[in-house]
Amino acid sequence: MLLDRALRSLCSQDVVPQCVVVVDDNSEPALRLPVSLKLPRVELVRQSSNCGPAAARNAGLALAPTKWVSFLDCDDLLIANTLGLRWRQMIDRQHQSSDEKVITGCSWIDVTPEMQPLQVRHPRPGNSPADFASGCWFSPGSCIIMNAHAALEAVGFQDEKLRRLEDIDWFLALSLKGFRFESSETVGALIERKRVQNPKSILDAAKVIQEKWKDLLPGSLRRRLDSYLQLESAAAHYFAGDRFAAIGHYARSLMLQPRLSLQLSPGWDIRSAGQFAHP
Repeated sequence: MLLDRALRSLCSQDVVPQCVVVVDDNSEPALRLPVSLKLPRVELVRQSSNCGPAAARNAGLALAPTKWVSFLDCDDLLIANTLGLRWRQMIDRQHQSSDEKVITGCSWIDVTPEMQPLQVRHPRPGNSPADFASGCWFSPGSCIIMNAHAALEAVGFQDEKLRRLEDIDWFLALSLKGFRFESSETVGALIERKRVQNPKSILDAAKVIQEKWKDLLPGSLRRRLDSYLQLESAAAHYFAGDRFAAIGHYARSLMLQPRLSLQLSPGWDIRSAGQFAHP
């Protein structure tokens, strides 16, 4: 079971969280916690209806008793004995700068559904709203540690109207309040590569985001955000097999934000995962 595997990856850490909140987004059958977890405190909360990832994360954030949080999707894994290293690196940075508006990330390994390694991604830092309007290159949530109290005080919870692209919406809002992203080269997680094949879900979310931000962003940021949303739409159509629609969305992305590369966000440094054995 995916949940068992994800939770046991937490048990493999040299430093474990004070509390783990497991959110069951009204799955069928209902989630059950594995027995004999070596974790200090685990809480399971079940949503009354399936509300999507934003609502699930909000439920977890509302119950989290600690200031610092990370997320862990049930189909991702933490690599053994890496969470403590990431935590100490983050605390060292905090002592140096006393800046609680830093989202700290790590490198990760893209893997297949069978957990075969594909490549290592090291996300580059991002410091400006223009970076955060360009994509959510650093977040799978399983790879970040952040001050949830500061984030919720700054912008509140994630927008539960969004079933897709909720991360870029939330982190863009945070960047406008002075949050930035720093990255550690520690390879901390195995992230299953997912290909969105439902273009309508992306288009619907993009419309919500565009309407939400159209009067709140200056023209340059709005065009950058719209360019990224067109890029997401192009990818969804491409992986759904509609290459003609994909080309159209990609062309619109380039017209909104001319560039010589496919990537719009700060992106990643990528290297081979051949050195990593099957977990």
